Amino acid sequence: MMIALADVAQSAPLDDVAAAEHYAVFGQLLLPFEGIFVGEPALVGATASDLVARYEADGFDYRGYDSADHLSAELGYVQFLSAKGRKERAGEFVGAHLGRWLVALCVPLARHGGRFAPRADELMRWIYDDVAAGAPRAYETAAAWSALDSAGRAAPDLDARETDLRAIVDYLLTPSRSGLFVSAADLRHIARRAGVPVGMGARAQLLRQLLEQAASFERAPAVFADLDVLFGEVDAAYADYAARFTRCDANDWRARLARTRALCARIGEEAR
Repeated sequence: MMIALADVAQSAPLDDVAAAEHYAVFGQLLLPFEGIFVGEPALVGATASDLVARYEADGFDYRGYDSADHLSAELGYVQFLSAKGRKERAGEFVGAHLGRWLVALCVPLARHGGRFAPRADELMRWIYDDVAAGAPRAYETAAAWSALDSAGRAAPDLDARETDLRAIVDYLLTPSRSGLFVSAADLRHIARRAGVPVGMGARAQLLRQLLEQAASFERAPAVFADLDVLFGEVDAAYADYAARFTRCDANDWRARLARTRALCARIGEEAR
């Protein structure tokens, strides 16, 4: 089971249909990179550099993975350490790295992962109940200083003249600031529910189109109401994971999400 979970985001199934769905989930939908979830977009490379130094020091060969901060690389490293009996090192790594962002990735995986959705619970159980619980002191010590950095990541000031649409889009699509990963599937679902036309493209393009078209068609209140539904569902999922996996601390993610929810509620109210 551990080997299968370590490979879940890296190895496509042999069946063509399953392989296509695997690529849709892990290659297009989730963007499973630590730097995407816990960093600023401009600093993603720094996260990978830190991980490379760690991998090389322990003799872990990461070169077959998409990136050093890809989910499969981090899971593979945990598997590597566990196989060598290095429980303390694995627990410390989960506290310093993987444990910070896994819950924020597992929420959209469970929501949109199709046949891979059950892997969310399996990953949470392995990392938090097995690895972190197997080395509690190392995990908790690392987690204490590796909480998400809040410096420079405040919500946009809606009263500031420099706060434009781009600032709102950048904020919502940076998980370490907004408190959640907003997927392209989420954005298309909201667009359909609100009756707002959007085209194809990356998440930033989709969100920008959604907000611009919502204003043009006077559907902004509906769009922000649907965003609030999304925020509520994600918050409930965080709470559920934290209740079921006791070493999963989702408080920081929930606090950032609450801030985002308040920000968007104000925008939606002012659009009425």
